[in-house]
Amino acid sequence: MFNLNENNRIVMAQHPTDMRMGVNCLSGQVRMIGLDPSNGDVYIFVGKSRQVMKILHWEHGGYV
Repeated sequence: MFNLNENNRIVMAQHPTDMRMGVNCLSGQVRMIGLDPSNGDVYIFVGKSRQVMKILHWEHGGYV
């Protein structure tokens, strides 16, 4: 579980994402657009079918 509040910025990928990607590849996708995946923002990735979603969020101690 992780906590979301009004201080979290939410960033959603513009294009479908390969849902086989793990944490390392998803954080790499965030870095490719010039953002820092460990800054506390919430990053949302959606698959091509738009039925699967992955959320990447950094909290003290690691990604959740």
